[in-house]
Amino acid sequence: MKSPIKLMLAGLLTISLLLTGCSAGGGESAEQDRKSLDAIPYTLYGENEYWTAAYTITAISEDEKQSQQQTLNTIKDRFGGDSDAYRQQQQYSPVYTGVFSLTFKGDEAELASIKKYTVTFAPGTDYQKISAMQRNSGQAGFDESLTGQSSLFTASFAEDASILEKIPPVDGAYKLTIKTDGYKDAAGTLTMQFKQ
Repeated sequence: MKSPIKLMLAGLLTISLLLTGCSAGGGESAEQDRKSLDAIPYTLYGENEYWTAAYTITAISEDEKQSQQQTLNTIKDRFGGDSDAYRQQQQYSPVYTGVFSLTFKGDEAELASIKKYTVTFAPGTDYQKISAMQRNSGQAGFDESLTGQSSLFTASFAEDASILEKIPPVDGAYKLTIKTDGYKDAAGTLTMQFKQ
């Protein structure tokens, strides 16, 4: 008869191995949309009476590639090139980024009357992103986030779409909803599409 401690340790080891297998590439990989990768860099663009929105997808910079390589080299030196840590770092390193900006087209008084906002890109899809902020909430950059001076959100994409996120396909049309508190006329929707 085996002791309860040995059985518990064997059970924990089995669960650990199952979880490690699932998280270390045990799932199926998925390729990013080839047409979109070939179009990089590209911008999804939308506009209505009050807003201009742009979601720009680019490859990471050479500096970012060098930084990732330095990290990989450190892990390789410490754990080996065939270690799970090395493979996971290599797999999860982003190779593309997305930067979303929104610009309010109203005047300064109208902008100042917006007290909070919630912006949802591609609601209900695999590409959904939500950004929300309230004026005077202690977060810096409220006006800058609505005037295109700073991004509303950024995203990172790996070569394998099942790892981080899927790149929004270049040939798609994406709904953007903007809800505001204060200047009610600014609330609304627009469609974002590829712009040459």
